[in-house]
Amino acid sequence: MLVFTFIELIDLFFRFASVGSLLFINFVWLEKSAPLPFWITRSLLICLSGYLLLTAPIDDAIYGYFRGLVLFLTELLPYCLWLYVFVLIKPKTRIEDIHWVIRFLVICLFLWLLYFFVVTQGRGSFHQINHVLGIVLYCHITFMALYDFQDDLLEKRRKVRVAMAVFFGAYSTFLAALEILDYSLRVNPLFSVINSATIFMLIFLFSILMAKTKSSAEHSTANLPKSNPISGNSEVVPVIFKADLEKMRMLMEQRFYTQSNLTIGVLAENLRMPEHRLRLLINKHLKYQNFSEFLNSYRIPAAKAALRDLKQAKRPILTIALELGFGSIGPFNRAFKRTTGLTPSEYRKKFQNQP
Repeated sequence: MLVFTFIELIDLFFRFASVGSLLFINFVWLEKSAPLPFWITRSLLICLSGYLLLTAPIDDAIYGYFRGLVLFLTELLPYCLWLYVFVLIKPKTRIEDIHWVIRFLVICLFLWLLYFFVVTQGRGSFHQINHVLGIVLYCHITFMALYDFQDDLLEKRRKVRVAMAVFFGAYSTFLAALEILDYSLRVNPLFSVINSATIFMLIFLFSILMAKTKSSAEHSTANLPKSNPISGNSEVVPVIFKADLEKMRMLMEQRFYTQSNLTIGVLAENLRMPEHRLRLLINKHLKYQNFSEFLNSYRIPAAKAALRDLKQAKRPILTIALELGFGSIGPFNRAFKRTTGLTPSEYRKKFQNQP
């Protein structure tokens, strides 16, 4: 017969309430509201449910052999969380863009985790190694959430990034570190109930925040401009932004976008406009989600013109990229291929009929 203390009952309440909320999100709300690929979000929610069950104040013997499956889901949580954050921040990334070697290694890692935690029940030194890998992934989540933060124009998503950095990154790192440094604290009843209550509140708050973010993202991506956003959509910009739009048009016609390390703060300063107002203009009225995407709407057409120019046939592609404001060849190549479907060298050969 199972006997629980009062504090353990409260702990179990928060945990099963959290699992119930995750199931509701998974099977009722997710299909209509998830802003990410369906399988990524569902995998994350299932793994989080596994963590809540595994760390509950219930003897491992109750789970029997199924403990290995719950353990596998728990240990897979850092990887799913990292993937979730990565795709949320870089929604245009496609599986085809990832090198086949990396995809092969990821599949091998998944199969190894499945074998080690389900079949062997996690007995071995790799268990601790996986905790260290989890900490590395959580730290990188914080880095991803804060990197290019100023470049993000969607205000609600900026708030989500801060939440991810604090709770997904810092808090998850703290929990993972306890597995290595002080296991006794993790199983302490008071700490356990505080942890489960925190997770319950985070699930509730983050679900609301993500729903609002999806709504804003859909509005921002609707009717994305196919050409120069300033000249192509000026008729839909409210009157109060007309003067700002004209100033931006004049500045861009002077090839201001070719400045290296150009940020939205620098552009706002040159336009003598509050940064938040410029963000609103570019995001809400010109339909761009991040500042680099807005800059590339000028830089890539300029690069295409240079690569088609027979007079510049001998100029290195790196030189063209640097002159247009790109800091290195990598970001230029990725942005160019994402826009045209060709690498810069392929584009040059195609339009200059080079062998």
